[in-house]
Amino acid sequence: MLRRAGLRRIRFHDLRHTYASLLIAQGAHPKYIQAQLGHASIQTTLDRYGHLMPDAHAAEARKLDRLVFGERGQGGIDGAAGAVQR
Repeated sequence: MLRRAGLRRIRFHDLRHTYASLLIAQGAHPKYIQAQLGHASIQTTLDRYGHLMPDAHAAEARKLDRLVFGERGQGGIDGAAGAVQR
């Protein structure tokens, strides 16, 4: 039927991988992805799908930069302890 309809064969694991890829693309938390896929360990999830998260390091670095230096990167942290200058 697939051949007659001009569709390629899709395996169950193809659908599973696509689902995980879409979750990663929309920014789902790795622990959520782990639970959805039924992996016993987060390490399994990260080993299998980590290559789909190439921007994770840069995104986390930007978040840390904003936390430490503020939204405008002015060299300080606004908070209860006051501003810290570079």
